[in-house]
Amino acid sequence: MRALTRATLACAAAFGACGDDDRRMTTIAAEMSDPTVSLTEVVDLLGEIQAEEDDRVINVAPIFFDDADGGFLVADLKEHQVRLYRRDGSLRAATGGPGDGPGEFRSPVMVHRLPDGRLVAGNFVNARLTVFSAAADSVLDTQHPPLFPLYNALPLSSERLLLAGRQPGSHTSPLLHVWNLVSEEIEASFFSIPVPPELAPTALSLGFVGLDTRADTLYATFSLSDTLYAFSLGESPPRPIGKTPMPIRGFRVFAPEQDVSGSVEARQRWLSQLTPIQAVHVMPQSFLVLFGEAQGPENLWHWIHFARDGAPLFELRNGGQVLTTRGDTIFFIDSREMVPNRWKFGVPKPR
Repeated sequence: MRALTRATLACAAAFGACGDDDRRMTTIAAEMSDPTVSLTEVVDLLGEIQAEEDDRVINVAPIFFDDADGGFLVADLKEHQVRLYRRDGSLRAATGGPGDGPGEFRSPVMVHRLPDGRLVAGNFVNARLTVFSAAADSVLDTQHPPLFPLYNALPLSSERLLLAGRQPGSHTSPLLHVWNLVSEEIEASFFSIPVPPELAPTALSLGFVGLDTRADTLYATFSLSDTLYAFSLGESPPRPIGKTPMPIRGFRVFAPEQDVSGSVEARQRWLSQLTPIQAVHVMPQSFLVLFGEAQGPENLWHWIHFARDGAPLFELRNGGQVLTTRGDTIFFIDSREMVPNRWKFGVPKPR
């Protein structure tokens, strides 16, 4: 899954810290990491992809997903558009625009290719799903899961999607839902928020779920929890099978001391003191997690790379926006440039 923009950071969720044992493990691991490393100290840079743009396509807030042919699928949160790119960055197709009509979007947060070749994209604002033909040149279906908002999604098969979102009217709604594209129904819901009472209002108003899979295991994060959760996809609903503390130094989560809903300045000050988790990427022998920090109009993007057992490999501050990973290769927007249509890629150096 997936790198997100500052607009999504404003939707990041806060909920309780890990238990005492988890917190102690996280603290010990974080003390072993070096937060002062630079990008070139921890990543071997392999190249750059220049994404094609034209008079109607410009990358502003790209959210990345892998395409089956080695290319990339992009949902642009601010341009309300979905795009297909070849692996060299040449543009295959672009569709959408702001609106509520067929093929239009309100802040799309995901686009995936289903195993049968069709494409499915989803809106953040109204959780509407749009199913496209393989070339994204025609709309085949639109569906409306009973969720608000829609944070994320992953395909489980050609008939089922895993959706991350909230069910309206429920303060205790699970965050993950198996959606049947044929019957247009939620088959199962799971992943409740372990939020302490003092953070309940915050958890209701802010939230994001990061998702990725490897084999038959689902990995999930929740914005301001420094824990990585694992679920078995071989059961219905998916069964929790473990959790790993993320060795993030200086992780911060707390409720605002005052009501910040009515003041942009107060809300910005509060957000600037948080370090919300944005995305998890499962690599062959490790995990790469992207977390952020609001700094005025821009974000600082931080990376934590750790082994399957939770041992820290490196922590990189202000490394840039991670777009996606493919095997051991990391695709990202370099913080030294922050050009949304220039995608660097490299692999972690041996530690």
